[in-house]
Amino acid sequence: MALISREDPDRLPADVVQTLASSFGLDAAQQGVKPRNGAHYLAYRLTASQGDYAVLRPRSHSSNESYEKNPLRELWRANRILAHLAHYKFPVAAPLRTIEGATTQTIHGEHYALYPYVRGRAMQRTNVRQVAKAGAALATYHRIMARSPQGMGRREQSFPERFQERLDIFCENVASLNGLLSNLGIEASLDYFTDTLSEIEKSILRLPYENLPRLIIHGDYRRQNILFHGERIAAVMDFHRSRSEARSLDLAIALADIVPRVENGHGANLARNFVTGYGRVGSLSEDEVEALPALVEARVAWRVFRRVRRIVKARDNTKRLRGARRLRMYVAHLRRVRMIQSSWKRVFEGATGE
Repeated sequence: MALISREDPDRLPADVVQTLASSFGLDAAQQGVKPRNGAHYLAYRLTASQGDYAVLRPRSHSSNESYEKNPLRELWRANRILAHLAHYKFPVAAPLRTIEGATTQTIHGEHYALYPYVRGRAMQRTNVRQVAKAGAALATYHRIMARSPQGMGRREQSFPERFQERLDIFCENVASLNGLLSNLGIEASLDYFTDTLSEIEKSILRLPYENLPRLIIHGDYRRQNILFHGERIAAVMDFHRSRSEARSLDLAIALADIVPRVENGHGANLARNFVTGYGRVGSLSEDEVEALPALVEARVAWRVFRRVRRIVKARDNTKRLRGARRLRMYVAHLRRVRMIQSSWKRVFEGATGE
């Protein structure tokens, strides 16, 4: 039986809603407005007499993804991390348990989990106080996960290895675009990007990556996953990319989301506030500070890799042109990041030392 009716793909079937309500002990549950969807899940909202809840169902994964292939196991893993964080009072929406004590419910072969519905707005990248609090929250998360039970996070290839693989695929994709580049208006952007890639690749290969402190990183610590209620963090969301990795990659992901999207040279100031906020709770090793500029550039380049792949896979010219516009934007982001190279030392001033 299909999970979502073809007539209304934004709603759960009535029998699924009823089964979820009875399984999790909710009274008179009704489906409300559909909240946002993520790359790894479909999300719905239920309203019951006890309150509002978010329902998550894992998406089916394509065979070329590097993360966990088993949707139920991935959901269990994310729920285990959320429960661990909630135990230490970290701002997350901890999973509800069924009457039998489980954190998931399988209905018609599909897997579901329920969480308290969190009201809040995504972090504003230009809000200095919010950015600093996001940095402090990440350091708190790292402190908690540094003492997490063994086996909580999955393992996969290190970021440098994955970057090299994506670089190889990028070269193949660009070659397949020959003849379309001028029509898409991305020749100049790709010329700059490919010239820059050799420097980024060398920087990544020189990193002592295996020596960097490791733990279970969040893996997607970006503005849309950091919800604020006023100036208070309401919740950190979406732990489905959590994995055992160098903790500095979490900072690189966050900085790559903040720095390049800000005009007028404000990026370095925001990066400094994020790192300062992190430093109020934790600290970085000297190797991590040295690695971060290269990792930030590589994370921005990663988005260009993905955009080129989508242009190649697009089935019509409208989608290709839309992808081309976004590609030019991401290359412009990379330019902005590289423009503050001379500021990185100032950004990380005082970030080391316990």
